[in-house]
Amino acid sequence: MKKQNLILAGISVLALAVLGGYRIVDGLRTDTVPPALSFETDTLTLSVRASEDAYLSGVTAHDEHDGDVTAGIIVESIYGMNDAGETTVTYAAFDKAGNVTKATRTVLYEDYTAPRFSLSVPLVYEYGTIFDVLDDVRATDVIDGDLSSSVKATMTTSGSTVTEEGVHEVLFRVTNSLGDTASLSLPVEVYPVDTYSADLSLDTYLLYLPIGADFDADEHPTTLRVRGTTIDLTEPSSNGVRIRTQGEVDTEVPGIYTVTYTASYSADGVSYTGYTKLFAVVEDDIAADNVIAPGTNSGTAAE
Repeated sequence: MKKQNLILAGISVLALAVLGGYRIVDGLRTDTVPPALSFETDTLTLSVRASEDAYLSGVTAHDEHDGDVTAGIIVESIYGMNDAGETTVTYAAFDKAGNVTKATRTVLYEDYTAPRFSLSVPLVYEYGTIFDVLDDVRATDVIDGDLSSSVKATMTTSGSTVTEEGVHEVLFRVTNSLGDTASLSLPVEVYPVDTYSADLSLDTYLLYLPIGADFDADEHPTTLRVRGTTIDLTEPSSNGVRIRTQGEVDTEVPGIYTVTYTASYSADGVSYTGYTKLFAVVEDDIAADNVIAPGTNSGTAAE
């Protein structure tokens, strides 16, 4: 009899435990109201290098059952850059029942610039050489860093391939994690075999300039390599090298300008010629968001 009573008592305790657990779970299930998110300001101004804590500045969340749940707010996404440098940040807040609410506000980046391209060579190649223009075009971004592997190229010149002799327009595009796409159209030049007998190098082949900046084409040649000999062009000297530049850069007018360099050198009665290009992009507040075509506002010959 005592054994039977113990069994009954155990069953009663188990039933109470199950019932209590059911009530707890049921109580949780009845909480279907998500927390409320609020912002001190609808627009937040930050640096592109701001920490996540900075994005959470002035954001609070309150729940009817749990009270203050601000500590659990997360930045869910940052996306949608516009021409004004503004992007949309989505926040999410959770309560203990698993309810979630989301809200967005605008973040203005005070130091944002669109992705920028750079060149390791001037996109000038001798016919017959094996090259891939994407190997020579790089892109960097203030948000994502190196985006070179994401650069896409499309040849816009009809009826030709990029390896044929001539000048071919190629459109380069790259998009960062904010969805901002930078585009730049540049000429790829393929010249006949044995046209040039020396290698002329510059310190840069693609230069971004703000409105009104100083530009001196003569500052950029660095070396001329002739039959295994490298001539330093950075220091004034009577090295016998003559460099002619063609094309002017008007830094008061946004656009892309092309400056060509032709170097002449003679030794032991033999004349050598080197050739290269520099592209200067004069940008304003929206220049980096537009496709800039080569030759725009191009200057006249200068020597």
